[in-house]
Amino acid sequence: MMSTDPLADVTYLCGNDEVLESEYCDRPFSDLILAFLSELSLKILSDSEAKKYADLATFAFYCRRSNLEKMKAGISCIDSRLGWGRALHIAPSNIPINFAYSFLFGLLAGNSNVVRLPSKSSPQIAVFCDLIYVVLENPRYLLIKKSNAFVRFSRESVFLKNNIAHFDALLIWGGDHTVRDIRELPRAPRSIEIAFSDRYSFAVISADEVLSLGNEDLEKLCARFYNDTYLVDQNACSSPNLISWQGLPESIEPAKARFWGCLEEYLRSHYELNAVHSMDKQIKILKYLDRYPVEMNIVAYGPAIVVATLNDISVFNHELTGFFGLFFELDHVPLEGVIGVVNNKYQTLSYFGMDPHEIRNMLFDLRCKGIDRVVPIGSALDIGIVWDGYDLIGTLSRIVSIR
Repeated sequence: MMSTDPLADVTYLCGNDEVLESEYCDRPFSDLILAFLSELSLKILSDSEAKKYADLATFAFYCRRSNLEKMKAGISCIDSRLGWGRALHIAPSNIPINFAYSFLFGLLAGNSNVVRLPSKSSPQIAVFCDLIYVVLENPRYLLIKKSNAFVRFSRESVFLKNNIAHFDALLIWGGDHTVRDIRELPRAPRSIEIAFSDRYSFAVISADEVLSLGNEDLEKLCARFYNDTYLVDQNACSSPNLISWQGLPESIEPAKARFWGCLEEYLRSHYELNAVHSMDKQIKILKYLDRYPVEMNIVAYGPAIVVATLNDISVFNHELTGFFGLFFELDHVPLEGVIGVVNNKYQTLSYFGMDPHEIRNMLFDLRCKGIDRVVPIGSALDIGIVWDGYDLIGTLSRIVSIR
């Protein structure tokens, strides 16, 4: 299953260099693609080892047949589309299973795919590659087997430099530095690119709505917030780093105390902060305090929750990032004021107790250059065929016009 090309410093975890000769392109959501992904979904969901990893199970549930058919129904001009050809995916390391979604969208769009796996190993990656290898052994999927591969190579790879010009599409995940490095390499003149650069996300919460919740519903809200943040230690670009509280001062203070207090209680049985991560967080807090000695008020609601309240909207920027339970908050700025300082580094706005249509109208009325997603708290990590403002299927396939 695993092979290494010593001349090209690349290791194939699934597939081989046959993929570099592939001329495969297909209709998006073709019967063959849907059958293959449906079988892969069932294989993952029935595997005892895969069941240990919630993110792997979530991926399998996402690419079940019924969900793919639903997605297909929403694709415009689908009968006039074909994939571009060979797609190269540079996957990020912050979210282990992200590479599988990148592959999924490349395949659904009708392309052959070479997926560069994260340099950091994880058990989910190994399980996925083992299972997809088994499914690809079905003779029915020989065409897909020959035209897709999962590989590892370094940033300075000879393989990358020698072959990038042979790809028709590039999906670059991993931040600004990675995007800049890839763009320095010579590419095919007609290649298309989707670049996922560093992004920042925040949440908006209505204080009155938090105060109106019963204890059970408040715990559900905290569980959804936990899924957006602590589940990935705030590493996802869509995880909120800042909370903007909306309402009157007499509502905001008790709402904050109630929300953070409930979250702290929830974390006791769902999250363990180790000593190294705690130290890293403390060092980051000290750096922020040194930089903004007057503009921040630090409050610890427990070992796993530290909140820095910003006393000045001018301090708010996309460099205020947290991890392991470090958050920032604004409690005296109307939403219009928050959106007014947003630039194209901002990706997801999560909300609770707010009208998403009013938020959308505000974004358009203010001609906001950033924010590509407005989702309820609990859905920040839900990837879809529209991501970072890109229509992934539309971009990764071409329209053949007939007149």
